[in-house]
Amino acid sequence: MSGDRIYDPDSLTGTGASTSTIGFPIPFVHEISRATTMQGILDIVAYWTASMIPADRCSITMGGDDELLKIFALQGNAAIPQDRPLPIEGTMVGRVYRTGKLMICGDLASSAEADCKMLAAGGINSCMDAPLLMFGNPIGTLNVGHRSRDAYDAEHAVRLQCIADWVSLHLHLHLQIDTAQRLASTDQLTGAANRRAFVERAAFHWSQWQRSKLPFVIACLDLDKFKDLNDTYGHNAGDKVLVAFTESVKAHTRDVDLVVRMGGEEFAVIFDRCQTETAVTILERIRRRIELKAVKAGDREIWFTFSAGVAAVEPADKDIDQVMRRADRALYDAKNQGRNRVVVAGN
Repeated sequence: MSGDRIYDPDSLTGTGASTSTIGFPIPFVHEISRATTMQGILDIVAYWTASMIPADRCSITMGGDDELLKIFALQGNAAIPQDRPLPIEGTMVGRVYRTGKLMICGDLASSAEADCKMLAAGGINSCMDAPLLMFGNPIGTLNVGHRSRDAYDAEHAVRLQCIADWVSLHLHLHLQIDTAQRLASTDQLTGAANRRAFVERAAFHWSQWQRSKLPFVIACLDLDKFKDLNDTYGHNAGDKVLVAFTESVKAHTRDVDLVVRMGGEEFAVIFDRCQTETAVTILERIRRRIELKAVKAGDREIWFTFSAGVAAVEPADKDIDQVMRRADRALYDAKNQGRNRVVVAGN
């Protein structure tokens, strides 16, 4: 019985599939229904799969690029550690990912494939790997391993593919929700966050300030003489400037900061756990870079600048609107002082 057996998922879950049923543990259903992230879903599945199919090890891989698979979740035996990427070429898991077919290897020690050898060296002697399919295309694999040889048969294959299909459905729904939420909070032209996202994040930082006094800074940014730029070069060129400006701001702010297009040529940045001096240093770096680099629109070069007003949350602030108003007034001062500058509220 040892050796590789290969199954088309349709033969396992479609017409002619086993008439037996699969039961999901009640805690598994409750946990996965409450998972809020893709990583959470994968961790829960890896943990509970071993209670539905005999296994000393369960892992879930996802495609990262054309050459490697990454182990996103691991439960049990760590013969192949979670931080070890696996090549698609020359591995059993790679064959499953590439072909979209479930495979069983009853004797890993006799296999020439790299992952099978690693599992065998770590005490796993047979394994079964099912493709995670989305619209018929493999996006990853669900793998179980057992210390005994010939631990898996066709009935196990039916069950594992059923679990894999159910997981794929949850991942698909999660990705749809994630995409919808991202679109709802993103400016379509620039890729910056939109006003809705700003309101939500600002409220979050205000609550953190009230509870733990975690500092934050709001900066209001406005492109200088943008109407004149649009009138001179056209709205398509203006859009290119907005995109280039957003890219520059994102490139020089931190991942924890939020870059927002409030509307038109008006932007804002929320600097998380930041002091005024740090925010000003970052904005000055962006300002100097932008004034020295033109945006190309066809055969024309467009030079532009921006002004910014900066306000840090203070003990005297009664609500988030007070912080925003001070940043707005500082921006107004920057415009009145000649534009192309960063002004701190109260200075």
